[in-house]
Amino acid sequence: MDQDRVAEVFALGQASGPARALRGGSSGRVWDLHTSEGRWVVKTQAAPEDWRRSHMVRAHTLERAAYIAGLPMARPVTPPEPSVGFWHDIDGTHARVLEFVENAHPVVVDSAVEPGALAAWLGRTLASIEQLGVPGDLSDDASTPLHPLGDWREWISEARCSEAADTACELLPAVERSTALVQRAEAAGPDALLGHRDIGPANVLRSGSGFRLIDWDHAGPAVPWWEAVHTAFRFAGGLDDARATRPEVVRAVLAAHRAAGGAQGPADESALAGLLRATLGFTAYTLWLSLGHRGGDALDRARAAVRFRAAAGSLQRGVAALPEWCALLR
Repeated sequence: MDQDRVAEVFALGQASGPARALRGGSSGRVWDLHTSEGRWVVKTQAAPEDWRRSHMVRAHTLERAAYIAGLPMARPVTPPEPSVGFWHDIDGTHARVLEFVENAHPVVVDSAVEPGALAAWLGRTLASIEQLGVPGDLSDDASTPLHPLGDWREWISEARCSEAADTACELLPAVERSTALVQRAEAAGPDALLGHRDIGPANVLRSGSGFRLIDWDHAGPAVPWWEAVHTAFRFAGGLDDARATRPEVVRAVLAAHRAAGGAQGPADESALAGLLRATLGFTAYTLWLSLGHRGGDALDRARAAVRFRAAAGSLQRGVAALPEWCALLR
């Protein structure tokens, strides 16, 4: 990344030194940049395809509305025109900038964070996002397609010759059941709005002033009740180990969501459609990476295979735990 160009284009003052890479992946990188005007998080990625550009604009709509409404989050820096949402093309690389949240760290659910306070904050924040009322349409979202079973069978067949062979060969029953559940739930025509869609421990920062929700770049169409349920189970640990799901966390998040005016929905399997759809999407993505569909060398594919095994395990645990999880919603 050319930190001097980023600082110039986004009017951040003079760069104080080389930007420090925070993380990187197949789709982009994240940097910590110090300038004369402050400290910033810079995200960079290659020039986006048309569907991705549309997604950037849609995510910007929700993030901007949330910031104007005063939700606890990092301040996004408005780019110069021409822009794509909060992103700007700098010499062929797209970049966006946010103010760095000082003295803040991702929450550790099993740490000394009082779980009641976190659950109450999550429920209120979910309701606040919903009450922004930004329209969304589940049928118009190329960023998170529900892949046909024929595609899954093709990828799983290809994986038989890869490092992910053992996991892939056992995955199809969970894919079939979860895909059918999501299709039934969406066919019922639930009301959707734009939602954050990635509220997990890594995207909630804890600082001296409380919690903040970051990384709005995955925002898109969501059913508010489904997103509340998905978030509750992410923080309750169910996707990591269904047997260790903490019922008190699920109930506390959903109770706070309800008390703050969040929409409620059926307490049946359909409530878990958002969770399963997201887990299907991430499992497919990591499988593609492990097969080399997004480039990379042997080490990249091996790392992706590790992520794929974890994602596949989450999907299988979620499907197996559906009866017990539905009982926690009642």
